[in-house]
Amino acid sequence: MSVPSVEPSPRDISAARARIAVCNHAIESDPANARAFVKRGEIYETDGDFARAAADFTRALELDPTDIDARYNRGCAYRELGDHARALVDLTAVIDVTPNHAAAFYTRGLVHQAMNHLRAAIADFTTFIALEPGNPYGFYLRGTMREALAEPEFALADYDRALRIDPSFDAAHSARGDVFRERGELELAIEEYSKAIAIDPKAGSAYNNRGIAYDLKGDHARALPDYDRCLALDPNNSSALNNRGYSHRLAGNLDRAIADYDRSIAADGCNAIAYLNRGVAWYDKADYDRALADYTRAIENAPPAKKHAAAFANRASIWEMKGEPDRAIADLDSAVALDPNDASLYRRRGELHYYDKHDNRRAIADYSRAIALEPANSDLYTSRCAAYLRSARLIRALADLWRLLKLL
Repeated sequence: MSVPSVEPSPRDISAARARIAVCNHAIESDPANARAFVKRGEIYETDGDFARAAADFTRALELDPTDIDARYNRGCAYRELGDHARALVDLTAVIDVTPNHAAAFYTRGLVHQAMNHLRAAIADFTTFIALEPGNPYGFYLRGTMREALAEPEFALADYDRALRIDPSFDAAHSARGDVFRERGELELAIEEYSKAIAIDPKAGSAYNNRGIAYDLKGDHARALPDYDRCLALDPNNSSALNNRGYSHRLAGNLDRAIADYDRSIAADGCNAIAYLNRGVAWYDKADYDRALADYTRAIENAPPAKKHAAAFANRASIWEMKGEPDRAIADLDSAVALDPNDASLYRRRGELHYYDKHDNRRAIADYSRAIALEPANSDLYTSRCAAYLRSARLIRALADLWRLLKLL
């Protein structure tokens, strides 16, 4: 059910201009004609001129504050302009007056989604479903919200209901594939992406996502053609370029990987993952200065909620190689804050405290945190035992030695 983007034909443009001319004449004849402003605003909105549309709807509301069409349409125009706060005000006002206005609930749900108000979005899509139970988009969008909230079973149930209404809804198959992929059920994910592609062979994102699933399976030979197909449809798809680069790197083709990362970054200069992956490729080529620069760009370009522990952890490795343990420890601090359940981060920081800073107390604390996460890791007991010995805490050292012997 993908909706292709179609450029307006000269005939469409001419017809729109004619309709605007009619509205202009009506407004000139009667400047207080609120409906003429609404009609002209709707034409501007259809043509994608949302700023002019919002201005016309505002003028209509000045003339008639009770005009529901003007308020709803202005809310839609504000949403398209990215002014979500104003959109929310207008759409809520519409709902307050007309509580069965299905489109207002649907659009307000989209606004809540854009504002990351996921529970509020679910509530609006649920009301939309009650008002229009035969519309698959309500179930689909509610499913995407539930998926974002890590509620995969509820998300799958919504995608299933969307597909029962419209079995040709390719986006719902892709969304099911995303859930299965996140759960590690890669064969099921590939099956869903393949169904989406069968419905719409021009669904570039489905090829991209199926490629990711193949890569996760270690089947890079099948992943690469899927990225190629996605890029044939959308040559500047930053995500597909990054993913193809990743696949090339795993296959040992570092130069091809870097070339794809370069293109991914050129298409989206804020793609933190592409910077991170290119940094890894430079590291693999032993070009540590370029790797360091890319890890830094990955950190700088990722929004606060999407910073990657790997970027800090990888940069810490280079600081360590350069003999700058304080910078390495600072980066590992940041990595631990982002991923507190990764034992390797505590182990690495503990080694820096032990070997470089000769700080037994902090080293023991880090090894202990790592052991709490990986109690069967014998190397961690060996490291903590050494720190206890250097601290002259012999009883603790003997206890770790005993645990170590039991593990061996």
